[in-house]
Amino acid sequence: MPTKTIRVSEKVYDRLKPRKRDDESFTDPLDRLVEQERDIYAGFGAWEDAAEEMEETHERMNEEMREEVEKFEKYR
Repeated sequence: MPTKTIRVSEKVYDRLKPRKRDDESFTDPLDRLVEQERDIYAGFGAWEDAAEEMEETHERMNEEMREEVEKFEKYR
């Protein structure tokens, strides 16, 4: 497989080195990091549509709790 040479700062190198296993080149931990980043962004916005449903559920649960509290207040 063809390769490319890239420059990284010593700070980045020092952070990358512990992620490299003994039998790996630096390509392997870089590949894992890039793959993790892609997975994170793949779900970006996935909860956007759920926000309204979550709010409605929260309101419904609050109303149900108020109703239960009112039942118990009758016995005070």
